[in-house]
Amino acid sequence: MRGRGVSERQAAEAERVRVARAVRWLPLAAVVVKKDATVTAPELRKHLCDKVARLWLPERWTFIDEVPKTSVGKFDKKVIRSRYADGAFDVIECRD
Repeated sequence: MRGRGVSERQAAEAERVRVARAVRWLPLAAVVVKKDATVTAPELRKHLCDKVARLWLPERWTFIDEVPKTSVGKFDKKVIRSRYADGAFDVIECRD
């Protein structure tokens, strides 16, 4: 899901949102924030709640500088999962 719902907002602070299956069924949203913008995980979750099925709403969020990409330019979900497993991300728990 690349920016679905988030980048539609005129005042969207999130440039890209990548939801990766982090641990079995629990999604992790890795968010790239636009320069000079601020946004919180609860704000993004609230904004997405009517655009994404509740099952797909991330409960774990992390803010990253850039989305890792493969040699052909696709999001590299394996790298995101690996960094998450290694504890490289500051993860924010955000639920209703």
